[in-house]
Amino acid sequence: MGTLAWPRLIANGLWGLLLILLFGFLQSWNAANLLTPEGVVLVDADGYSRMTRVAMIAENPWRGKIAEHSFENYPIGTRPHTTAPMDYLIVALAAGGNLDLAGAYVSPLLGALTLGALWILAVRLRLPYRHALTLLFAVSPILAHGFALGRPDHQSLILLWVTLGLLAEIGLTRSGKWGIAWGILWGLALWVSLFEPLILLITIWLIRGWIPSSAIPKVPLLARFSLPRSQWVPLLGVLALAVIIDGIRFGGVEADQAAALRRWAQTLGELQGANVSLLASWVGWSAALVPLGLFVAGRRGDPLAWRMLILLGVVSLLTWFHLRWGYFFVVVFCLSLPFAFGWIRARGWVYPLFLLSLWPVAQLWDARFFPTEAEVLRRNEAVADFQAMRRITQELATRPVEGGVLAPWWLSPQIAYQSGHPCVAGSSHQSIGGIVASAEFFLSENPEQAREILAQRQVRYVITDAADRLKVNSAQILGRTHVGRTTADQLTGAGQTMLPELRLVRVSGPFRLYEWKPRLISPEAVEK
Repeated sequence: MGTLAWPRLIANGLWGLLLILLFGFLQSWNAANLLTPEGVVLVDADGYSRMTRVAMIAENPWRGKIAEHSFENYPIGTRPHTTAPMDYLIVALAAGGNLDLAGAYVSPLLGALTLGALWILAVRLRLPYRHALTLLFAVSPILAHGFALGRPDHQSLILLWVTLGLLAEIGLTRSGKWGIAWGILWGLALWVSLFEPLILLITIWLIRGWIPSSAIPKVPLLARFSLPRSQWVPLLGVLALAVIIDGIRFGGVEADQAAALRRWAQTLGELQGANVSLLASWVGWSAALVPLGLFVAGRRGDPLAWRMLILLGVVSLLTWFHLRWGYFFVVVFCLSLPFAFGWIRARGWVYPLFLLSLWPVAQLWDARFFPTEAEVLRRNEAVADFQAMRRITQELATRPVEGGVLAPWWLSPQIAYQSGHPCVAGSSHQSIGGIVASAEFFLSENPEQAREILAQRQVRYVITDAADRLKVNSAQILGRTHVGRTTADQLTGAGQTMLPELRLVRVSGPFRLYEWKPRLISPEAVEK
């Protein structure tokens, strides 16, 4: 190693360390509201469903796949598409310790690993403007959410494999030695989820066939779309392992529930569309210039610039319709920077302008670290709600598991995880039957209809939220409004008389726990 290599190696190491420290600092913006003395607050409802699976595996690590969820859509259950890698990763991270803390920290740790690997491989591939690439990856708010503290979601694991898989795709244009890594990485991404990684992989495959890199000799058109053995063999090998461990599961939604599913999806933030202002807050003002830079680089003869331009266009379009694609938009955007700016030699101008373009990103972080009084109040209310619900679930955990719990869908995963009682609703699309049942119950103005729902779903306990939240969300899911006094109004008020057989057990904050006394009907009656 030459004398000049050591200073460069040290500089690269210091930059990588600085990036990870910056990433960790930004991840701490909401730590005080998530790591509370009463327990770990998870960012979204799906996280509690994940942790319920993790707890089941922690009890018996050799149980293998969890093909059914009996804790949601009770008593029918669901056949989820959730896979094992993230579950076992959290269990391994806990190592017999605190599962909640492992669930809280798993995504930030995966984010730090992704960022570190991105920097190392960017150096190895000698990508120009790699400092800009990795800096944007470290500070982008949407990626911070993908790797968020208190969010044990498989999205963070997908982002790890997809980011490295895209780097392997770039590496293939330099050397065929990247083939095995390419196959393994995309196989792991497909194992975690067959949705976003599959769409990205098909897109990359089509782009690769139409726009071969300069490192690939000219071959007939159809031959361009074939994968070399070094790529498809490890890819299929990982997928075969996935089938052995997780199996193949198909779970759909009944046709008569499709309309309710669409209305429920409209209440989810990740299924809303993006806009120009939001994209700028993720990647800065350079969002308008990078496509132009890729076009110029492509015109100058760089086939990789054309590939990245098309891929960026695809993920931008998908993000425009669904925010859940925003993570992948930013990953592709970051990896496009070396090709969009690579033809520009005046780095003394590019880097200052790039840093200036991050002003919208800095504004968003400023709002998070220095919130308004209204935002502070909202965060404090969220923590207070968690503490209040914690007291409800602690009370419920002391009672025998006899029947299910009917509660709002956004609370049901937390209730199931912390109390051990199955819930009628859930936060997955396969729980739409239970979600509709709970909405029908809370919006019902007829006590007989409410009793019928409790009987059909074998309910033993009912948990309510604030009446306004119950009614607004239920009305949106059902696509109708209420005109009279609903079950939600009755059960959240004093001295309810609509369902006298519901006995009030505990009040905590806006939540109320009721016990329903009539004997549960049999599962055979539910099927009929």
